[in-house]
Amino acid sequence: VIWYVPQMPKNGASPPYTCWTVSGEPNPETYPCFSGPMFVPVQPDATDHGVGLTPDVAPQTAAPGSTVSYSLAITNTGSLSDTFTFSASGYAWDVVLPAAVTLAAEASAAVQLTVTVPAEALAGATDALVLTATSAGDPAVSASTVITTTAAAVYGVEMSAASLIQEGAPGSVITYTLTISNSGNISDTFALVLSDSQWLATAPNSLSLEAGAAAVAVVSVTIPATASNGQSDSVTVTVTSLAAPAATAAVTLQTTAVVEKRLLYLPLILQE
Repeated sequence: VIWYVPQMPKNGASPPYTCWTVSGEPNPETYPCFSGPMFVPVQPDATDHGVGLTPDVAPQTAAPGSTVSYSLAITNTGSLSDTFTFSASGYAWDVVLPAAVTLAAEASAAVQLTVTVPAEALAGATDALVLTATSAGDPAVSASTVITTTAAAVYGVEMSAASLIQEGAPGSVITYTLTISNSGNISDTFALVLSDSQWLATAPNSLSLEAGAAAVAVVSVTIPATASNGQSDSVTVTVTSLAAPAATAAVTLQTTAVVEKRLLYLPLILQE
């Protein structure tokens, strides 16, 4: 690179100089001084860099363990091509941020962000994050939007029995111990219904449980006093969520009558 610096003659042999030439043609005495344009760096104008992000997107609700996707639009509102990076704050759930994007002036692009609802999240739990897009050309330039995700209510119930088959003497009462678990993520009340039984059977009408909790319910079956040996009867126990009837579980209990066999001893009378 050749940089040419023009000079002007300066008048006088000692300071203060004046840029001129002392008379003396044809061999003038000159005192040159530097002259020319001054190059001063110009700071970028405030409008050279700018960014716009989609206004707050609508919240979404999803089941625990699922992933929600949000689509946003980013716009380069500046007058120069720029690259924008993304960051997030204020969140607790797993998040995948959009990759950095380069845009020409006034150009826009769609970006994706995903949020995963924890598998153990209770119904109604929320997570809000602040997504920020920042200019690489001027880190002081940024735009933010708030994204909120809520865990949906999940209803479920499980039931197990310590024993499904028992036996007893006619007239006796047989008890079955059932463990009922709320496998959903929300507090719920469950109805217990007994069906298909010929013998008398009783159980609690309902049971309330917190999310993830379990409790014991006892079902009693009375064997009729007139039941014959080997006679049996079954009762189906169905437990159903009152909030979501599709959440249900059932077990069948079988009871058998057993008559004890007794030997009759007659006295033996000896006669001479």
